[in-house]
Amino acid sequence: DTSSVIGISLWFSEDSNSKEDIICTSERAFERFSNLRFLLIHGKEFKEAINSRSLNYISRKLRFLSWKGFGMPCLPSSFHPEFLVKLEMPYSKLGKLWDGVRVTAQTSQGDGFEFFGKLERAP
Repeated sequence: DTSSVIGISLWFSEDSNSKEDIICTSERAFERFSNLRFLLIHGKEFKEAINSRSLNYISRKLRFLSWKGFGMPCLPSSFHPEFLVKLEMPYSKLGKLWDGVRVTAQTSQGDGFEFFGKLERAP
């Protein structure tokens, strides 16, 4: 039952060049993980291994997202994690987090929001 999963951690070898590492090309890969709180995607370059558009279908309950090499220039407009407190996007193509102003439940309560990555423009 995917609704009972609260965390997913994908770590791949930096040395691997195998086509077998392409594990998820579906945009709806995380759609059924309705209680997902933690998502870590690290290892080799994931531009081809994980479809970046899968964030369109990620749980709003997500608290921690760490995605090395995220392939899009900004987060999808439908990405609304209401409880996100930490976002790590090293080696990503992010130039900005998203269009417009987004306030999560955590940031509006003063609990601090952390971002680790390189941005051209902050929201």
